[in-house]
Formats: sequence, structure tokens, C-alpha cells
Amino acid sequence: MPKPAAFFVTVERHGVAPLETRLLVRAPSRRAAGELASWLAERERGGMFEATMVRRARGRHTAYDDAEAARQLSSADAANATTA
Repeated sequence: MPKPAAFFVTVERHGVAPLETRLLVRAPSRRAAGELASWLAERERGGMFEATMVRRARGRHTAYDDAEAARQLSSADAANATTA
């Protein structure tokens, strides 16, 4: 499993109350970072969010939106891949 890296992810909510926000997450890949940020935004703000931009964060960051959730998300993906 790749070592988690820091990503800035912009997520956007469509619909009645559109919203765009940017999260700093730690994940093993760009795809996982987008999925994690979308999930976090949906959990905290409600609605359906979509990752619109994912970029690698430069420099050292000491605070992340949720690093533990990335591990749970990647282990759930691995479990789904083995059952499919």
C-alpha cells in the first residue's frame, strides 16, 4: 500500500444550496483523496458533493481533515475488490 500523501481537494455541492469548499486530506492516491474529501463534506455539510480539483499539497502540514477515514476508505475499497 502506498504511503499517504497530503492533497488539497476542492469539492462542490450542486442543487438547492450550492457550495464549494477546499479540504486538506491525507490519502494514498489522488482518487482516494477525492473520495475521502467528498465523503467528509457530505458527512459534515449534507448533500451530495463531487471532487472538482485534486492537487498534491506542497510543504509540511500538521493538520488534516481526517487521516483515519482514509485508511478505512482504502480498506473498504480493498474488501470490495476482493468480493467483486
